[in-house]
Amino acid sequence: MELDKVIPAIEIPKQKPIVLIVYEQLLNAIVTGKLVEGERLLEANLAKLFSVSRQPIREALRMLVTDGFVELMPYKGVIVSTITPQEAMDTLELKGMVEGYSAWLGAQKFGSEMIAELEEIQRQMAAHIHQEESREIFQDNYRFHFRIVSGVGNEKMVKYYQGLFNAHQRYYAIGLLSQPGWQSSMHEHRHILDKIKARDAMGAFTCARQHASSATERVLGALEKRKKEMDRSTSER
Repeated sequence: MELDKVIPAIEIPKQKPIVLIVYEQLLNAIVTGKLVEGERLLEANLAKLFSVSRQPIREALRMLVTDGFVELMPYKGVIVSTITPQEAMDTLELKGMVEGYSAWLGAQKFGSEMIAELEEIQRQMAAHIHQEESREIFQDNYRFHFRIVSGVGNEKMVKYYQGLFNAHQRYYAIGLLSQPGWQSSMHEHRHILDKIKARDAMGAFTCARQHASSATERVLGALEKRKKEMDRSTSER
């Protein structure tokens, strides 16, 4: 695939680290399906595309490997990782079950200090949305849910939740692909937090499960849209 046809060449802003610009551009291309599953990402080609040295390209690829969007394969190098709608749905359903139970328990256990911490994460997410900083928004979303899960004090559940997230971060990024997704997620977080603050355990559980269902719908909708675009592109060749 000719990368310059799917990732537009851009001028790197001086106020932002080059590696983050490269990361965000590649992340967007992967999540939207412009870089297809199994696609090889060569440092030399990417360095030429972005008009930078190989070092920031290498660092951005390492970040993408860590975040689960690409994988390092023997004899192949770095390739875009593969996902399926069924796998996404199964994973997100399990994630939602953990989040719902944790919100239910958190509404009964959390004190003012934890509430303040969750409020601060919400404020940071709002600021990052304003700045359109996609990776930070992605991290804020995770921090919000992880803090609730970890705050209830069940270490086995925390490890299980981390395993779900670490293995399938790409699904969550797809759910936060655009401004509407960002705003929807933050609005849904607010409902969960309001119920926790009110010590409404069943309300917190319901809001967390509804949030998980909405996230699943966003992910599956994005995957379906991407598939149709890819099919249309193939049929036009």
